[in-house]
Amino acid sequence: ALGGYAHFLPYGCPEAELERWLQSKLAEEAKRAKKSGACPFSGLKSPGLPAAILVEPIQGRGGNRPAPPGWLATLRRLCDKYGMVLIYDEVFSGFARAGSLFVAGSAEADGVVPDILCLGKGLTGGMPLSCCIGTPAVMGAWGLSKGEALHTSTYLGHPVGCASGLAMIRLFDKALLERARELGDYMGQTLQALVEECPEQLKGHRGRGAMRALELRGGVVVALKLMRGMLERGFIVFPGGEEADALSFTPPLTMTARQWDAALDALKALLKEL
Repeated sequence: ALGGYAHFLPYGCPEAELERWLQSKLAEEAKRAKKSGACPFSGLKSPGLPAAILVEPIQGRGGNRPAPPGWLATLRRLCDKYGMVLIYDEVFSGFARAGSLFVAGSAEADGVVPDILCLGKGLTGGMPLSCCIGTPAVMGAWGLSKGEALHTSTYLGHPVGCASGLAMIRLFDKALLERARELGDYMGQTLQALVEECPEQLKGHRGRGAMRALELRGGVVVALKLMRGMLERGFIVFPGGEEADALSFTPPLTMTARQWDAALDALKALLKEL
């Protein structure tokens, strides 16, 4: 728990385990209410439970790992059952990084639509701007302002950032989305071919769209060695995953197939040297 207010559960945690954890929180609150004679959260549908579940539909620094099939639908079902808000962090995966404009609502992610969608990074391509998009029911909870600031943030309304965001949004037409999907498919095909060519060094690959990762044999030591070797050859890659045993690729959507092939050729040579 983080200060008693946030709790961390394993990514892809089975539904039965999630249900048991939620029921345990309900039981704890019932005991507190009985002891005090009153429940301070009596206005909530399920007092004692977290107000929301916050999740990356595809983990970014977690090694470009998509949620297990059906898991996001499970989270949606549990949030609806217990009156919790489902929040997607798509700061990393949003704006076609994972193939579709957003993972939210996509067929590849169970078609689940969250209550709140957090965006950044690709929203401007580097300028200081982020945003939260929510359903009318959730955003309406702020109420109407009587002149006071109901919600603020450091970069709220930054003129240059907003102009950059609007310009970026206008670029996302069907052609760019199709290019993003084609690039992601090509990355997946060529990474799978590399896995088959280097089975002694690679366990597999994962990801979606232009968010991809190679699963390494040898753990973090090999990942760091490959990262340094690629940097010396002019390519930036990062170790990722809980054990830093994967090599993550998140190139710009403007990358050409020729540039990607050059990166894979460099990586293949390094793998042969291991």
